[in-house]
Amino acid sequence: MRNLINIIAEADASIKDEIVAQVKRTDDINILNRVLNVLRAGNLDEKISAVLSQDADAAKFLETVADVIVKINAPITEKDAFLNRFPKGIINTSLLLDGSIHSYLDIVNGDNFARTVLATLAAHRTLISQGVGPGEMALAILSPQIKWSGRTQGGGDIIVGKQQLKSKPH
Repeated sequence: MRNLINIIAEADASIKDEIVAQVKRTDDINILNRVLNVLRAGNLDEKISAVLSQDADAAKFLETVADVIVKINAPITEKDAFLNRFPKGIINTSLLLDGSIHSYLDIVNGDNFARTVLATLAAHRTLISQGVGPGEMALAILSPQIKWSGRTQGGGDIIVGKQQLKSKPH
């Protein structure tokens, strides 16, 4: 048993040594930034999965949403803040119901990282379910107060609170 522990410890040290050696050999700032971001992120992918899996809409598209969050070029602190806000909802649902036109930035309360997540998800063609488009799915994923019509009875594309909303034809 002790031999196995020693082998694992040597392998861990060997991996660290190899990483340090590779970092010392490169001057490519893009590679160094990616390495730094990965090291700072730590277990970000695990945290994303844990947070998203608690929401029925997000859980259905867990891999896609997690991939979007990870790939957005933003500091880890912004991603953590987003994940901390996620369970209570990212979307300002009162703005969806006030009858006015609002930007993505408006409906995510001025959070640029959340705006980028919303815009990316809304354009993601894999977020389509039972006739509900990616924009409606993105809204449902980002707010527990929003349901897409495939999950509940009714004629709207999404239901915000108890109010059905149907997208208008372009």
